[in-house]
Amino acid sequence: MKVLLYSSEADIVHFVRDFLRDILFALKLPLSFNAEVTIKQIRPDLCVLFLGMYLVGVVEVKKPGRNVLLEPTVLGELLDQMLLVEGFYGMGPVIGILTTAEEWVVSWFPVDSEVLEHSGINPFEAAFSTPSKPSTSSAEASEAKRHSPPGGTPSQISGSVHAIENVEDDPLSVGDDNNELDTEMERMLCTTDVVNIHTDPNHVLQLLCSAFQLMSMSRTHYRGNLSSCLLKFHKGISAVTFHPAAYKDIQPLVDFDKYPAKNVKNLVALEDLGRGSTGKAWLCVTVTKPRSAACVLKFDNKEAKSAKLMHEKDMWALLYPEFSTMIKLEQWSGADALVMPHFSTVLEDEREQYKKQLENVLTCKFMKNGKVHKDVRWRNIGKYRSQSGSV
Repeated sequence: MKVLLYSSEADIVHFVRDFLRDILFALKLPLSFNAEVTIKQIRPDLCVLFLGMYLVGVVEVKKPGRNVLLEPTVLGELLDQMLLVEGFYGMGPVIGILTTAEEWVVSWFPVDSEVLEHSGINPFEAAFSTPSKPSTSSAEASEAKRHSPPGGTPSQISGSVHAIENVEDDPLSVGDDNNELDTEMERMLCTTDVVNIHTDPNHVLQLLCSAFQLMSMSRTHYRGNLSSCLLKFHKGISAVTFHPAAYKDIQPLVDFDKYPAKNVKNLVALEDLGRGSTGKAWLCVTVTKPRSAACVLKFDNKEAKSAKLMHEKDMWALLYPEFSTMIKLEQWSGADALVMPHFSTVLEDEREQYKKQLENVLTCKFMKNGKVHKDVRWRNIGKYRSQSGSV
């Protein structure tokens, strides 16, 4: 019998990825794996992507251990990842796979049981489990948007131009939900029995083939009875939680002209703006009433304490001093985050009219300060409305 030696969980992830890729190749399904779809503290080891764009499922890998796949905290981690896929990004029905490479479990939400039973390809035997939420200290950093994948979010598609104004500190407007970190949501999963690949390899293959077929049928705007949710970041607290609201409930309340007050402690991630070479950005809003302000949080791709983000903050201050009070490096949910104003996308049919303004920015802002922008692309260019009304 061939033995695979490992020294870390990363080694097991490598074995699992190769094994699952072979299955996908045999099934001829348009699914691929990506481990870069991550956010602080909610991080599947492998993300399954449909057509390379839409997140449709998660694979969580653990080191072999005594019944480790049935640990409440492990199931709780998987549940958080599945909530991210369906509750935030709106893809479903979502399927989760939990494995040690030897033992395998497939999971789904209880509200999807009837849908899966009528799919014609579901061999799962339902065994209900109520996982508990893992402690935030043991969880780590996961990620495409409810209406569209990164790079095509509603705000990026609209291109509507807005002003940027500071909101004055108001102690009555920042306690969005009495400072509760977690609003209770139903935490239930259906799971198959734990299947061992050494004793029942055919059953494992059957489970995985069915799971991948179901993932390939996942679609946007799938909702069932599962509550929509948005990610919530917290200043000064090492936690990322879920805010039980849908995009359509929050977006109409946002005043994009307003930038959050300094004393805001909680921000809800309204859109996933995608990942660049140095970090991952989220369009965030306050959940204050009657007015909600908007900004962007950018986290480092790898480091909780980020020298890259500090350098980026310094460059903002040098090149755009008019925004120096709004560009801040703060601790959000246990990691450095660059807080920035939100700028509107320059749409393709507007590019020609803004070329002269772009050349002016590169000349007056960059060259006169002895700097050169090395990645001048339209996706890196934003617009806003000044106090005089000009764009």
